[in-house]
Amino acid sequence: MSTRAPLVLPQYGKFDNHLSASATIKGKFEFSGTALVEGIIYGDVEGFGKSTDSVTITNNGKVFGSIHCKSVAISGAVVGNIYASNINLEANSIVQGDVYYETIGIDSQAVINGRLIQTASLEVKAEQLPMLATNVNQPNDHWTLEDISITNSNYDSTQQINSSENRANIQENLRGWQSQIGYVPQTIYVTDDTLQNNIAFGLADSEINKVALASAIKDAQLEDFISKLPDGLSTVLGDRGIKISGGQRQRIGIARALYNDPKILILDEATSALDIFTEANVMEPIKALHKTKTVIIVAHRLSTVEHCDRIFNLELGKYEDIDEQ
Repeated sequence: MSTRAPLVLPQYGKFDNHLSASATIKGKFEFSGTALVEGIIYGDVEGFGKSTDSVTITNNGKVFGSIHCKSVAISGAVVGNIYASNINLEANSIVQGDVYYETIGIDSQAVINGRLIQTASLEVKAEQLPMLATNVNQPNDHWTLEDISITNSNYDSTQQINSSENRANIQENLRGWQSQIGYVPQTIYVTDDTLQNNIAFGLADSEINKVALASAIKDAQLEDFISKLPDGLSTVLGDRGIKISGGQRQRIGIARALYNDPKILILDEATSALDIFTEANVMEPIKALHKTKTVIIVAHRLSTVEHCDRIFNLELGKYEDIDEQ
């Protein structure tokens, strides 16, 4: 008697919300609403971002990939990370990865071979300038870009307004969405190349948009600095930027982040290594961007708070909206 082979579906696409015990999927499992997984998935499980998206992995269910949705209930096995607001790990469930959650229930017989990381969701209005400030009395309680995940936005690739529940527009044009986010880290990588090439990073001279370059320089308030350089934009900065100061390095990082004219700018501890005077000078171009871009500032130092529309204090994995101007 022949044994019926399990159902194998194409690698990508949308599937029914119910995957039976006899079915196997090799690829991403996408769903909307409520999904039930009794079979095996060799790929990620992802809801479309609606507040009602939830998935249940039964005793026989196995997911060899990550899970991204609003709510998750697991009594089977997941070999990957879980990213969800509400998670319930039932008896005999096994998770071989990290679990990112806002609220969670864990049965005493559940097995987690990864980290439990509590997250928080913040809603920021377009063109606001919020600050995520950690508790200065607990320096080990920090929030860095690793913890920031912007999954829903009012911006799409054509800058039109969309429902905050609509995630599909981001997934369908991921590169377009990523191009709307600029990032300024604490340490700016500077190559032994010209100032121009360090701003328009990774582009050949023939590919550099001179208008975009000039705009980024103006918005980062680098014009005075450039006017004093012996070769202007053609000045070579030296290995790791040895010829420039820390404040100048950070402004170059800001100009680099602004080169593609992003709608959202993230500063991840971008001024923490600077003294207060230098920090104040570096923050001047950021203040000037107020009401033109959505700027998210992550910092320990509270001296950067004064110009922010909203202040969120993060302490022990939870945040508090302590001010809205």
